[in-house]
Amino acid sequence: MQARLINKLLFHAGMPYKVCKFGGSSLATRELMENAIDVMLMDDARKVMVVSAPGTRPNVENDTKVTKLLLRADKEGYNWEIKDRIREIGEGLGNVVEELCDELDKRLNEKRKTEFPRKVLAFGEYASARIIAEIAQRKGILTAFLDPKDFNFRAVEKDGYYVPDPGCGGEMGGKLLAAAGLARLTVIPGFYAYDKKGNVVTFQFGGSDITQGWVGRAMDAELCENFTDVLGLMRADPRIVPEAEVAKYATYEETRELGGLKLHKDAVVPLMERYIPMMVRSSQHPEIEGTTIVCDRIPEKDEYILGILKQEGFTRLRLKKVGVDAEIGFGAEALAVLAEHKIPYKHFPSVTDLATLVVHEGYLMGDGVLQDVSRELRARTGAEVVRESKIDTIVVAGVGMQNHIDTNARIFGALGKAGIPQLMVDASTPISIVIGVPEGMGNDAVKAVYHEFYK
Repeated sequence: MQARLINKLLFHAGMPYKVCKFGGSSLATRELMENAIDVMLMDDARKVMVVSAPGTRPNVENDTKVTKLLLRADKEGYNWEIKDRIREIGEGLGNVVEELCDELDKRLNEKRKTEFPRKVLAFGEYASARIIAEIAQRKGILTAFLDPKDFNFRAVEKDGYYVPDPGCGGEMGGKLLAAAGLARLTVIPGFYAYDKKGNVVTFQFGGSDITQGWVGRAMDAELCENFTDVLGLMRADPRIVPEAEVAKYATYEETRELGGLKLHKDAVVPLMERYIPMMVRSSQHPEIEGTTIVCDRIPEKDEYILGILKQEGFTRLRLKKVGVDAEIGFGAEALAVLAEHKIPYKHFPSVTDLATLVVHEGYLMGDGVLQDVSRELRARTGAEVVRESKIDTIVVAGVGMQNHIDTNARIFGALGKAGIPQLMVDASTPISIVIGVPEGMGNDAVKAVYHEFYK
């Protein structure tokens, strides 16, 4: 009851608009797109609809989502599968279908000429939004299609990725509010924006969640609703724990710690400043509220953890040197080597004579990268550098963890009973702990911890 009461009090009193996002699994077929429109019409405040590219179709064996087809077309140059999907979804919509097929050809030709593949990748969301807007318009619903350039949604490069430009929020708001005030539905393609030169740039995969967050912030929305193919944020990946429960509430911080459980971790960042809540819910069961994400909550007395996330593909670089803990500048030198190679570190635990850099193995797979990094680490720190075996990690998080002195004891006890070694521990915050386990044992670790707290 406490959790429910505080979340009602913390609900944001913004503009009477709800910004809704529909994922690819909710837009994979014509029927699902029409369902998404129906969901929007169930609530007069649902005015803005951010959409992903069509995902894999239910009951189609070995189906491929449109974004993956675009990646294939980008590399191999053929596009008939994508055009077939457009024609299937857009049947009966007239000129818009062939306009989209022509636009795809144009983007592929531009890519081959200019080496600019991002515009090809963004086509899935663009096509999805155009088709949905046309369907709604033909139903007699006053509908506007709004491309990110129409409301000045810009992005800048940061550490090899594109992220929304913090300076464009004010410009976005006025244009978005004007559109929402005129049309019953405003349909926006997610996943992409424009750089300062006017080129299409894409966010990381899951970037439509990011678009939703920034649109919601710019409009000072009452609520952001993220519609997907599950009932809310699961306490564990249902592919690992099929019986995993849906969390009723979560905080922004918990959501970011458990980023990857059906929501991009950066989706809530633009909402945090204005305390705009987000609700993750099912497009097939819109009557169920799902998970509400807010700035703070009071957990129930018997709640220990919110959930568990598995991550994989990490490499450990052990730096062995006497007196690591007392040497001023040791950590700065080690991290400077990674920064010069544009490699982010995931964890950097240390003890008296040993420090361990944990990085995703993908950053070390280029020709000679591992050798160069190891050599420079030795030169800059004077430490012996040893590459250890790869690991999976599990993130266990929840604000309830800080209310129980036996939380970590139960986590490690569950792993011990399951015979799972713990190779790395990072407990930097009171609401989460990250544990490294041998590669391939991450799923078993998630199951063990989940069943310790949720019988």
